[in-house]
Amino acid sequence: MNVFDQPVSIGDVLEVSIEEQGSKGDGIAFVDGLVVFVSDASPGEKVQIRIDEVNENCAFAEVWDR
Repeated sequence: MNVFDQPVSIGDVLEVSIEEQGSKGDGIAFVDGLVVFVSDASPGEKVQIRIDEVNENCAFAEVWDR
């Protein structure tokens, strides 16, 4: 776990499905209920991501592999 007691930590690599599109164009995935914003991803994609930032409400990630 991390300082915010979230299900992901910075540097984690996970496989996720992008379920929604955020208002700023990022893909949105969910990991154990946590919203993860994924840059350069679109709804319907299944991608590996690397977590870059975690806060108390959400996390941010980049595509690691398609």
